[in-house]
Amino acid sequence: MIPSVSTVLRITTLSIVASVASFSTVLFTTAVAVAQDSQVDKSLKIKPDQPGVDYDQPDAAARNKCKVESANKKFGLPGWVVFDNTERILRLFLDRNKDRKLDQWSYYKDGIEVYRDSDNDFDGKLDEHRWLGSAGMRKGIDSNEDGEIDRWEMISVEEVAQEAFNAIKNQDNSRFGRLLVSNAELKSLGLTGKVGRDVYKRVEDARKGFSSMTRSQNQIGKSTEFVYSGTGQPGVAAASKRDGIAKDIVCYDHASVVFKNGETVGNVALGTIVQVNGTWRLLELPEIVDPNKAISNGGSLFPMQLFSTDDNEPTPLQNDLALLFQEFQKIDNTLNALIEEGKRKKNAVRIASLHEQKALTAIDIYNKVEAKQEKYSWLQNIADTVSDAYQKEEYPRGLAFLKEFSEQLEKKNRTEGLDYIRWRSIFAKYQLIIQLQDSQARKKALDELMDNLKSFVQDYPTSDFAPDALFQLGFNNEIDNDDDNKQAIANYTALARQYGATNFGKRAKGALARLRGKGRPISFKGTKSDGKRFDSASLKGKIVLIHFWDTDATNGLDVIQKLNAKWDKELVVVGANINRETNDFVAFVKQNREYNWTQLHSPGGMQQSDLAVQIGLVSLPMVMLIDKEGKLVDTTLPFSDLDREIQRLAR
Repeated sequence: MIPSVSTVLRITTLSIVASVASFSTVLFTTAVAVAQDSQVDKSLKIKPDQPGVDYDQPDAAARNKCKVESANKKFGLPGWVVFDNTERILRLFLDRNKDRKLDQWSYYKDGIEVYRDSDNDFDGKLDEHRWLGSAGMRKGIDSNEDGEIDRWEMISVEEVAQEAFNAIKNQDNSRFGRLLVSNAELKSLGLTGKVGRDVYKRVEDARKGFSSMTRSQNQIGKSTEFVYSGTGQPGVAAASKRDGIAKDIVCYDHASVVFKNGETVGNVALGTIVQVNGTWRLLELPEIVDPNKAISNGGSLFPMQLFSTDDNEPTPLQNDLALLFQEFQKIDNTLNALIEEGKRKKNAVRIASLHEQKALTAIDIYNKVEAKQEKYSWLQNIADTVSDAYQKEEYPRGLAFLKEFSEQLEKKNRTEGLDYIRWRSIFAKYQLIIQLQDSQARKKALDELMDNLKSFVQDYPTSDFAPDALFQLGFNNEIDNDDDNKQAIANYTALARQYGATNFGKRAKGALARLRGKGRPISFKGTKSDGKRFDSASLKGKIVLIHFWDTDATNGLDVIQKLNAKWDKELVVVGANINRETNDFVAFVKQNREYNWTQLHSPGGMQQSDLAVQIGLVSLPMVMLIDKEGKLVDTTLPFSDLDREIQRLAR
């Protein structure tokens, strides 16, 4: 069931579907008149319909080792599969409705499907394009089947950010238009009143202004690289009849993109990205960030001026707040001008005074706003700006000011947010000392930080920051490396018991298993790069070495390579990569094929990667050694001691 070369030759990037009819004529014949290597070569020339797909494209030498087989064997459908010499799939082409015409073209990366073109109505034209696996979750629909995606049926907020960047880079109005919320989607959000009018205007301004914005900017060009999306965590614009929000809306209020030109880094402010009908959409025009200018987008669903009534005349409260907002902005602009002009030292007294005026004005606004979410947002604003100014040495009495503010709140029995103020104050003081003072002062500052974290947990046991505080205590106890890790275990135990469902609680449970587990059976699990599951418990009878690493911490790889060769009969080496970006891991492994042992991968870094969480990883690189009986030997051995320890275990 292999296509002829003459048929495949007609299947190019622009005519995949048009060639289906002639292609299928040969697909279902039993006579194969073309050599296998030629069939492979022509099959691999078929390309995705959409640009920018990262998929396996073997070189000439590798192609000679590939093969083509009928898809019926593995998938139970007509079509064919291309494999490399390790039996990993490279391409899969299927006829799903068995009408003797292809209707699905799949492309693979490292054995995982990363992209698929589909003809779902079986009319001989593509109508769906999907990115899968490590390539993301985009699903693009081409409704009129003209070869261009008309809308995103599914797209993540990170992919919205990257698509927006690429739209600016390529001055592609259509690409940007697909990301903007449609009128129908906007209507489904149920926005009315001032919020509704404002959002509708922002969307319309974005539609009309994108082309002009891309032509006038000069920071993003053809060689500019996307670095990452800075979306932070999502928020909720709570339903409020007064504010014109009919139902809760999940959104990212100030999303952004980080890009670079050579060594120069820049930002794009994307404004508000909103979840609608299960996917994500832009609400406004992106802005290239200029440090000397204020950003105008963002805040579309959390406007500070939301105190309007149905009356045409402003209320006294509106007038008061409007004046306060103007004053706040005026002080902020003056501050920024002084700082940007490099007059910080000359105007140190005035800058400190302006910071205090700004904070006092913010407190006036905090006292006047009524909505709970807005009140808390202003409290955060006060804590953030004052602690940052203190840390930058612009407001020496900043922490004293925050303490006074907290005391005033306590007197009025306003306890919400006191934990946030304390948390920001603790770290502002610590960061200022460690960036300015000598090693002895830094050691003293660390001791004070630990004492402050202990007090924080005692004073605010229900705070969202309490698990973080306990984990930092346990981490620092562990790094100090007392003989039996007694204090680290005590803190991790308290964290696991009280906050076990949080990420910090899960990491604490992993750390306890690691610290208490020496000499005990251990089962370390993960997913291999080929998608199969791994469990160290299945390797009894072998010594298992698990190397935790990421592409910024590759120490010891050469040592492990030698150990892998020397003890190949007794030892199983497993890499546990925790890179935040899967693409970084894949690229490194591809470029360093000499490190050819089993690799597990779970993105997320030490905070979020499943591989890191299950053992409470606190540093990289790290090696876990498991003996032939499946018992944990050690997780603290330096690379220089591994050979001797393996020799002991082998005996």
